[in-house]
Amino acid sequence: MLRGEASNAVQSAPKAAKRRKRIRPPKREKVYLAVHRHDNMLYYKRLDPEAFAILTALDRGVTVDDACAEAVTASDRANIDWAAQIKEWFDNWSALGWFCHPS
Repeated sequence: MLRGEASNAVQSAPKAAKRRKRIRPPKREKVYLAVHRHDNMLYYKRLDPEAFAILTALDRGVTVDDACAEAVTASDRANIDWAAQIKEWFDNWSALGWFCHPS
């Protein structure tokens, strides 16, 4: 006959799991992305709202001048050197190969 002291299985049974604190997901926010390929690999690039506005306007066939003017006029951001910012965006987009000659 086995004695109760011979086994500690009952005594070492797991205790009820503690309730875990529920983690809230981050707040929703609008995100602007450009999805593109390079060397047959898929990439995405997060964009400022104004940069996204310029690219979508260009996709609609708007001139570069008008696309930039629309984006800057619609922006609520202040104290931005828009000429420098737009130049930086176009330098980056050109380096990524996003512009090409129309066929």
